[in-house]
This record gives sequence, structure tokens and C-alpha cells, in this order.
Amino acid sequence: VPTHSSLLFSYPEIIFIIGAIIFAIGTSFMKIGVTSFIGLFYENKEEHLDSAYTIFYMISNFGPFIAPLILGIVVGIGYPHLYQYGFFIGALTIFVGLIAFLMLKNKYLITESGEKVGVTPISKMIVKKTGENIARSRGGNLTKIEKDRIKVIFLILIIFTIFYTGFEQILTSILIITIHYINNTIPFTSITIAPQTFISLND
Repeated sequence: VPTHSSLLFSYPEIIFIIGAIIFAIGTSFMKIGVTSFIGLFYENKEEHLDSAYTIFYMISNFGPFIAPLILGIVVGIGYPHLYQYGFFIGALTIFVGLIAFLMLKNKYLITESGEKVGVTPISKMIVKKTGENIARSRGGNLTKIEKDRIKVIFLILIIFTIFYTGFEQILTSILIITIHYINNTIPFTSITIAPQTFISLND
């Protein structure tokens, strides 16, 4: 029975909400920051940019692929209290990744000229290399092409919002459907697969 605090939520629920907020903030900064790095590595070799993003996408999806498999092994079927160990494994891998980042960033996160990536804001790097402030030279006015690109960005954001509203159901409602309506027994055996492992099929 949850122990309730003086607030509207129990103590475990408060911890969960705090953790979810921290997770959302950390994930947002990480994905945007790391993705922006790639363009700086290949600024003079745009023909390699598509391949670089493909490799990055494959690596970034390896975690979501293997995590449900590990979770299915650790938690299994009918043992929800073991989820705490699943979160522990996730926190441990993030910590290892942070240590690796801090140790290797000065060696690998550099441009072709040896300049550290992520230290100087991108806007200042552009001004430094071109020798002029493009926005100020035009009086801050956007061209028709730039305005059209901004409109496209907003259109993409709307489409992405609708898409991911349904896509992220795989972790909630679709998982519940999997638990109740999918036969998770391997044919011709008595071996059962934890419903969580089906999430990895997405990646």
C-alpha cells in the first residue's frame, strides 16, 4: 500500500514524476546536442554527411533495441517489482556513457582543423569563419527562401507531433494490448517471452 504524503501523490509517485522530468530534459538536450555535432564534423565534406547521419541513427537505435530485451530478462513476466533493477541498469549505462564522453571528447569531438566542437556556439563559429554577421548585414530581414523554410519547419513539427502521439503508444497502450492479446509462447516449446521484448521489434 503506497504511503501518501501531504501532497496529492504518494512518495513513490513523486519520485517517479521527478525522475520522468529529469529524463525528459536530459534526453532533449542530448539528442539535439549530439545531432548538431555531426554537421560540424563534416562541414567541408557534405558528401559524407548522409552516411554519418545514417551511422549515428543506427547507433542511437541500438540502445532502444537491446534495452527491452534486457528488461524482459531482468523483469520477466509477472514481477513488476523488479522494474527498479531495470531502471538501475539504465542509470548505470548512462553513467558509463557520461564517463566515456568526458574522457574521449577532447580527442574525437574536434573539427578537421582541430577546433573543439560544442565549446563555441555555432552562431559565433559562423561569424568567425565568414568574417561578417550575415543577419546584421541584411538588417535582420529574412529572404523569401528563408521564410519558406521556416514554414516548412512548422509544418514538419505539426506532422511530427501527430506521428509521435501515435508512435509512443508502443510503450503504453500497445504494450497493454500485447500483454493481453498476443501469444508470447515460442511455437513447439514451453518457453514464454516477456511482453516487454516486443518493443525492440520497433527498432
